[in-house]
Amino acid sequence: RNPVTARLLRHFNFLAFTELEDGSKSQIFSAILEAWLSQSPSLTEHCSQMVTTCISMYNTIQTQLLPTPAKSHYTFNLRDLSKVFQGILMCLPDSIKSIIDLLRLWYHESCRVFQDRLVN
Repeated sequence: RNPVTARLLRHFNFLAFTELEDGSKSQIFSAILEAWLSQSPSLTEHCSQMVTTCISMYNTIQTQLLPTPAKSHYTFNLRDLSKVFQGILMCLPDSIKSIIDLLRLWYHESCRVFQDRLVN
């Protein structure tokens, strides 16, 4: 390999940050989901458990489904977790009548984001 010169290197920036802790993720997504569920007081009590379960599922997927040469598309990041909540927020809160409806919506969005990437 040829060495990278300082003249070329000056055109690039290196940006790094640490992964958010689960408590920070939980606080962010709980605030978003609670604001969305504020129109349905009966469902607000399930918000924290739903966020915790979703973060736990995301952590399991991130540690268990590692990318390999055959499955290089198995790179999951915080964007995937946020897409689950973004999909939930696309639904009108008035259409969610019970916890069963909310769980079906969460399951559908989780499958849409994570399961669609799986090859087997």
